[in-house]
Amino acid sequence: MIENLLREVVCDYKSAYLLAKDVAEEALAQIPQWIPCAERMPEEGQTVLVWVHPFKRGAHAIGIFRGGEWWIFERDQAYVTHWMPLPEGPG
Repeated sequence: MIENLLREVVCDYKSAYLLAKDVAEEALAQIPQWIPCAERMPEEGQTVLVWVHPFKRGAHAIGIFRGGEWWIFERDQAYVTHWMPLPEGPG
């Protein structure tokens, strides 16, 4: 009887662990990631978050990729190394 109860507990633990792992992996997959500019650029006119280098050891800013150039808000000149899509606004 105790052995059967222990088996049930172990099975429930494994099921809960696998479910939590799946949920965590799905949530992490939805988080925007930094995309190297060398890998690909955003769509024309898309507003994105950019990583500017060198600027005080790197900094982030908001920018638009238009006409093959970066347009960075509140920066005169910048070398963009990475970008990521902006998250969706609140519902």
